[in-house]
Parts: sequence; C-alpha cells; structure tokens
Amino acid sequence: ESNDGPPAWDQTLAAGVDLVDTHLPEEFVAHLLNAQIPSRPVRLTCHRGASRYAPENTLPAFDKAYRLHADFVEFDVRPSQDGSFYLLHDGQLDRTTNGHGPIRDTPSATVDMLDAGSWFGKPFAGLRVPTLDAFLAAVPPGVSLYFDAKDIPPEALAAAINKYHLAERTV
Repeated sequence: ESNDGPPAWDQTLAAGVDLVDTHLPEEFVAHLLNAQIPSRPVRLTCHRGASRYAPENTLPAFDKAYRLHADFVEFDVRPSQDGSFYLLHDGQLDRTTNGHGPIRDTPSATVDMLDAGSWFGKPFAGLRVPTLDAFLAAVPPGVSLYFDAKDIPPEALAAAINKYHLAERTV
C-alpha cells in the first residue's frame, strides 16, 4: 500500500504532525478540504476530467478528477465512422491524438489504435482514446456526470446511461 495517499495522510495528521511530504499536493489539499467541508455549498466539476493533470477526456484524467473529489466530471462524446462512441472533444482527431481528420470518418478499428496521450507528455504515450462504454463502466460511486453530447443521438445517449444505471447522476 502506498504511503502517499489518503490513508497515510489521515494517519500522519492524526499523529499531530505539522509537515506532510507528498508527491500529490493537489490531492492532499482536496482530501483535507473534503474532510473539513463534507457538505460543500458549491459543487466542483472537472472539465474533460482533470485535464491539467492528464490528457483531456482520458481515463487517467477522470481518475485524477475522482481523486480530487470532483462532484461532477464533464466529458464529450463523438461517434466513429461505424457508430462506436468515443470520448473526444473535437470533431477532428488532430489536436489530441496522432490521427488526422474527422473522427466521424474514421473506423473504430483505427480510433482504437490512436495515441491520445503523447501530445500531453511522455508518461501518457500510448494512451488510447476511451470508448464511452469503458468510461461509463469505470465511473465510481458518488461522482456525477456532465455529459456533453457533441454528436450522439439522444436514444444512444439514454441507452448508454441506462446500461450503467447512471441516469440519476447525469446532467
């Protein structure tokens, strides 16, 4: 178990220390605030996940948002040529992947092979564009969703949300 995370921080703070050494200061501060203000007057949304810490609309960006105690995560969905749904803000693949052109004109087999992390930094090289299903399956309890339906039919949106029992937690 890591000695740089919530259980270790809680144990250290309970011991009365006045200095905590961490590689995750943003998560430490979020953890402290969440403990001190359990019923916050303002709810926090992380746009495209925690997109300052990991490539936008990727599973690591959403995982970081959860660890920052986001109340909502905002994400964007677009279809591939053959109707598979992916988390991608832009209609074009060029800015956040090593692909080119519209995602709508790209088969899912090609989208599945694209690198969606190298543009952000070496630690994320080889990261794939997440499918809507992979993302919805990974949403932890207690986090709500802000679904930006860029190019998805309402019926498909409703079916995806209902498949994972997320209707009550989705805007």
